[in-house]
Amino acid sequence: VTYWKRCSALEGYEVTERLLSEQGVEIENVMTDNLGVCATACDENPRCKSFSFYAPSRGCHLKAKCVGPDDALIPADSPAAVYRTFYRCCTCSSTTTTSTMSPWQSLPRAVAFEGAGATPGTYEGYTVSDCQILCDANPYCNSFTFCSSSCYMKEQCILGVEELVPVDGWNGCVTHYNPCPVTSTSTSTETVSTITATRTSTTLNGTSSTTLTLTVTTSFGTTLESTTNGEEPADG
Repeated sequence: VTYWKRCSALEGYEVTERLLSEQGVEIENVMTDNLGVCATACDENPRCKSFSFYAPSRGCHLKAKCVGPDDALIPADSPAAVYRTFYRCCTCSSTTTTSTMSPWQSLPRAVAFEGAGATPGTYEGYTVSDCQILCDANPYCNSFTFCSSSCYMKEQCILGVEELVPVDGWNGCVTHYNPCPVTSTSTSTETVSTITATRTSTTLNGTSSTTLTLTVTTSFGTTLESTTNGEEPADG
C-alpha cells in the first residue's frame, strides 16, 4: 500500500480529471518533471492562474486562464488526456474578495474602418479575455476584432464613436478596445480692464490739429495704444 502526503507547493490548488478543452494563453513552458517545481513557478509569476502538467514529457505549461470548477474538459480518448490542469479557483467564494473593473470595452459590431494590423496580429482558438491579455502585451495593439474564436490585433486607437459596419451583411465580428487618452485643449482670452482716451488739440497758422489716443490695458498687464490725427480750419 502506498501512503502519500500532499505536496506543500500544491497547497490551495485544485486539479481536474483531464486537461481543459479551453486552456487559455500560455505564459511560459517550464521544462520539469517535478510537479512541485511547476506549482512554484506558477506561484512566482503574477500572471499565472493555472498550469497543465504531465511528468513523462516534462511538460509544465503556465497559463493566464482563470479556471472554474465547471470548465469543460477534453474527451477521455484524446491523446492529450494524459495532461491534467492544476488551478486555484478564481470564481469560488472566499473570505476576502477583490474585484478590479477591466478597462476594456466593446462595440455592438466591428468598426467600418479597422486600420492597420498590429504584428503579430492573428490568434485563433482564443477567448475574448485571452485576446485582451495578448493585446495588452503588444505595445502596438490598441484594439482587436473578435470573430468566433479568433482575434485580429489592430493598431487603431478607438474612441467609441466610430462608424460601425452596417447591420445588413454583418458577419458577427465585434471590435474590442481599451479607450485611448483624449487630449483636451484650453483657450484663454484676455479681458479688457481699462480704456483711456486722450484728446489733444493744437492750432498752428490757422489750422487746428487734433490727436486722439486710446490706451487699452488688459487684466494681464498688456498695454495697447492707438493714435488718430485729424486737421480742420480754425474758426475765424
